Amino acid sequence: MVCGPEIARVVNEFEISQERIKQEQTKEPDIKHHEQLESKQNSFVKQVQAMTNTLEKMGNPFFLVQGTRDIADPKVANTIRNIEQIGKNQ
Repeated sequence: MVCGPEIARVVNEFEISQERIKQEQTKEPDIKHHEQLESKQNSFVKQVQAMTNTLEKMGNPFFLVQGTRDIADPKVANTIRNIEQIGKNQ
């Protein structure tokens, strides 16, 4: 490792602490981050599904006019989708 002595010491301490954690986890129940628990992941999946369902019901939120909540005209949406090609053609 090419670095100063302070960085080498910090890296060495980190590696030692990681080895200790691995040894402790083999002796005791697995220690996980709170977002790695199955209940949190199930909750996240439900929230993603709910958001997906809402987006499908409401339509594309990126074509929604903020003040009136009107969906943009399909011609405008097509222009936005093809703006690069339109610019090249001009």
